[in-house]
Amino acid sequence: MNKLAGTLLIAALAGSAWAQGSFTIRRPVDGSTVRETVKVRIPLNSMTEGSYLGILINGKFVEAVIPKVEGADAVYELNTKEMRIPDGEMTLDVVLYQDGEPPVERDRSSIRLNVDNYTSITPGIEGKLLRYRFAANTERIYETKLEQEIRVGSSLTMGGNSGRQGTLMGREEERFRMAYAIHNTYSGATGREALISVQVRPDTGKDYAWITASGETTPKKYYRSDMAPWYMRMTDTGREIFSGIPLSAGIESTGASRSLVHLYAFVPMPVLPAEPVNPGDVWEGALLDADGGIEKLADARTFFGSPIPARATLQNFEWFQGRPCAKITMEVGQADVALNAFSGGAAEAASGASGNSLTLKEIYYFDLTVGVVLNSVLEYTTTMAVAAPAGGVGGNTGGSGSAGRPGAGASGGGGGGQSGELAEDNFNSPMMFPGSLNFMMDGNLYEFNPQFNNKGEVISIWQNRPGGGDGGPGGRGGDDGAGFGAGSRFGAGQAGNAAAGGARSGSRLMRISARITRTLER
Repeated sequence: MNKLAGTLLIAALAGSAWAQGSFTIRRPVDGSTVRETVKVRIPLNSMTEGSYLGILINGKFVEAVIPKVEGADAVYELNTKEMRIPDGEMTLDVVLYQDGEPPVERDRSSIRLNVDNYTSITPGIEGKLLRYRFAANTERIYETKLEQEIRVGSSLTMGGNSGRQGTLMGREEERFRMAYAIHNTYSGATGREALISVQVRPDTGKDYAWITASGETTPKKYYRSDMAPWYMRMTDTGREIFSGIPLSAGIESTGASRSLVHLYAFVPMPVLPAEPVNPGDVWEGALLDADGGIEKLADARTFFGSPIPARATLQNFEWFQGRPCAKITMEVGQADVALNAFSGGAAEAASGASGNSLTLKEIYYFDLTVGVVLNSVLEYTTTMAVAAPAGGVGGNTGGSGSAGRPGAGASGGGGGGQSGELAEDNFNSPMMFPGSLNFMMDGNLYEFNPQFNNKGEVISIWQNRPGGGDGGPGGRGGDDGAGFGAGSRFGAGQAGNAAAGGARSGSRLMRISARITRTLER
């Protein structure tokens, strides 16, 4: 009898496991404090085939979704920042719908939450003093992504939320890792100082990384031994005291011998404000850009001797990746500028046209507790009026080109290409090289080479190398190495100038953007 009862109990338990569960919000619990992105969990067995979820915030319908599945849960990710849900109490309703004409509401569950993305970080009367916190013999590695994008359209605007983004002509990206190591710390006249090194690193678990060299169209394998560090002594606000590149025994390229390639990446950390700051404060910030090519930097005592003045703003103190942070923007820009950097190619600057603008913007999140940058996005954008010229003939053959951008090796010359006639909506798709942020369009190479005047204003971001062709500029490197690209010397390309195009077919707007994103690995 007891044995039979035990058998019936097991059968009953097994049957209950297959019964439909109760539709309820299992996590977060009612009354919880939430930040950033919250995973709302519903028992998966409370849903059936053809059912989906409706999401309401404070009684207002937000969206209908088919949730993700994680184990025994149906999961909806509620991004409180993206939805711009204000701090304070909110009501979350999740409604279970069954697909049909019309859809049928089968059940619903509701909880109250307290949103806290900002208010728990108290600014203080005089603001917060932001400083890098140095610890000797430590290292932080950042996942780094380089992106390029080109859009063309008649109603293209700079505003990311305008909804008028034009036609996407091309987008490319490339990823690698960068290590920032602190070797020693010192007491300086104005605070703490540190000797750091910056170095490209291989992919996790490997001794190499695939990186597209400047002037190349496909990634190549670079080994750990190719990835050379450069050093910088910096203040706890990120200002340079001095920098240097260690001497190394390079092998000259002779005949069939292979040069020793050194891969450098001259990307320092952001400069912090000198004084305490509160949300809304504006000050003159600084963007660091390397002065000169690798030949100059090899003998220089400073790499970033002419910081670019930028408008800096503390947007807010907020939680980011679960940590209290300062969100800071720095921006340099000009509107309605005369752009000549694209002349000579199929994307010719339309003379006297309005809408030309240049911006250089950095957004970064600084951890208030640890004293380190968690994430930074540096974006270069050019919006310009363009015209589509008729085809022309190629130029003459020449030798190697001149030295390239700051930190660049020698540029090969370019071959004069023929730019065919382009209709108003018929721009050829560009070829992009995300490792160097260069691109080629209609036979013309556009080299990523930001230029600034003596007022610190950005005057150009990409420089046209008419004709494009086989040669190409080095990356941030030189005869012994490259910044993001190949080392050694480039072979002679075909020089020459593209012949003048024919009549324009109508002015358009083109936006070219390059973005460097660094995210601290956890």
